[in-house]
Amino acid sequence: MGPLLNDLERFINEDPPIPILVRCALIHYQFETIHPFLDGNGRLGRLLAVFYLVHQQVLPQPLLYLSAYFEKHRSQYYDRLQAVRERGELQDWLQFFLTAVAEQASDAVWRSERLSDLREHYRREVSTSRSRASEVVDMIIQNPFITIRQVQNNLGITQPGALNLVRRLEKLGWLQQVGTVGRGGRTLWVAPEVLAVIGNR
Repeated sequence: MGPLLNDLERFINEDPPIPILVRCALIHYQFETIHPFLDGNGRLGRLLAVFYLVHQQVLPQPLLYLSAYFEKHRSQYYDRLQAVRERGELQDWLQFFLTAVAEQASDAVWRSERLSDLREHYRREVSTSRSRASEVVDMIIQNPFITIRQVQNNLGITQPGALNLVRRLEKLGWLQQVGTVGRGGRTLWVAPEVLAVIGNR
């Protein structure tokens, strides 16, 4: 395995550089093979590949969710990694990894478009009023879970004003109470339609 890792390291650093997605696949493979921690190596390895793309300014944010594909094809994922270690079958691993990137990139585009459509629909519904409900809409598109305190702080308004805005979105069916958080027992609200887009893996 040592000679193979050395070859991969030279491959990553050769001039001209190899394609960045191939580098990501090699980085992920090397991290999983080294397995530096007792737990969490899989998650960290997947994050490492995505953060590398962010670091190289290919992605503006870590929006590529590779874990969903690897979990869906878990047996093949482990088989492909092991085949590189045992038999040097690098081509099959690269093909598997690049397929994961392609599918998850398409998935991310679909979710982004769905969230954009939902945001515009919500904005149109509240555009006839002078309230700041559209600003709360922007908040829930970014994070489907909010509290009155967050609305109050983000918009720089009073607690009653924030509560009124949240109650308005609740009446429209865009927010639902789901419980309390923190020591003060602040009420937590969720935007179910936004959560459905994000969570539908």
